[in-house]
Amino acid sequence: LMPILDTYGKANSGGGFNLGDGLDVTGRVNLVGNGFFTSLAKNSGNSTVGSNGYTYFAKSAQRGFYGNQYVSIKSLARIGRASKFLGPAGYAISIGQIGYGIYQDGGTYGYNAQVATGGAVGGIVGALAGAETGAAIGGSIGAFFGGVGAVPGAIIGGFVGGVVSGFYGGKAGEAVVNYY
Repeated sequence: LMPILDTYGKANSGGGFNLGDGLDVTGRVNLVGNGFFTSLAKNSGNSTVGSNGYTYFAKSAQRGFYGNQYVSIKSLARIGRASKFLGPAGYAISIGQIGYGIYQDGGTYGYNAQVATGGAVGGIVGALAGAETGAAIGGSIGAFFGGVGAVPGAIIGGFVGGVVSGFYGGKAGEAVVNYY
């Protein structure tokens, strides 16, 4: 049998699930959810989703579809407000990872806590930078499709850029701590 590894690749002698693994999984799920909802909130503009299942993307600075007697709508930006709660939850998860690192280090700010801090800082910086860059690139690519692709391109680009950069930013932050 292979030993179960904890957050930082060390063998877990308990053979079961530990807090570090739970925080890692929860953090990654939160990263994806927060990336999606933040991208909706920042990049959707006047775009809406209707009760008929269609998504109505509005071009920048244009009035979107606001429904009629047959179709009720919800604003994508309003749906994206869930990021208002997911962002602080992500910070709390990062604090929990640092606290768990301190616990692993015997109550001191040692190696595990430093790796967790590097990962948290790298993930936050990476997610913010990646979301902005991804939205700009996605919107630029989408603009080549008659202008109607700019909003969906920005939403998709912001989501992918934020999630991918947040994940690899966290890994880079941990690598910086391991290098020094």
